[in-house]
Amino acid sequence: MASYCSVCADISSSCNTNVQTETICEYPAVCTGAPGGSGGLCIPVCNQPDISGAPCGSTGCRNGLVCSVDECFAVGSLGIGDMCVSQDSNSIFCSIGLKCILSKCVNVNYPFCQSNSMCNPGEVCYNQRCMKPIGEGEPCQSSAQCQPFRNCLVNLNNIFVCTPPMSVGLGGTCFETSDCDISQNLIVS
Repeated sequence: MASYCSVCADISSSCNTNVQTETICEYPAVCTGAPGGSGGLCIPVCNQPDISGAPCGSTGCRNGLVCSVDECFAVGSLGIGDMCVSQDSNSIFCSIGLKCILSKCVNVNYPFCQSNSMCNPGEVCYNQRCMKPIGEGEPCQSSAQCQPFRNCLVNLNNIFVCTPPMSVGLGGTCFETSDCDISQNLIVS
């Protein structure tokens, strides 16, 4: 691959990212132009948004975020049903396992899943299938079946049930200190 000489531009100067005629910005500035295009402006890095969902327009984004449709996004941060933009179905913004179809992140293999992000909001991925989570106090086989932040623990009747955090009393079965009743100053031992 050939190398090309580039022009170094001051802050507030115009810039472009075309490989053969690239105008690069003096540190600590970045070019707001689209990759491979022109019409950008050199702006200080500190003027770039660094949180997902922040407007970016011509300023771009920082901290690993990408500007799309004037908003900063983390790569792989959008869940099922979230709006996405893509030239093809492989949007870098949709979570792993999701595709961007008709401007929405979708699981084309639904109800099959590999993680909760491949399920509809309010569902969990258990045994590679999306399902409604089991409610508090209901029988379970695994914590993955329970509502968020609940664990599948043995109750006083020796039955595994979805248990809220910090609710297991003295002598009860728990796996982590967050299962124990902190109002009784209990910890896992």
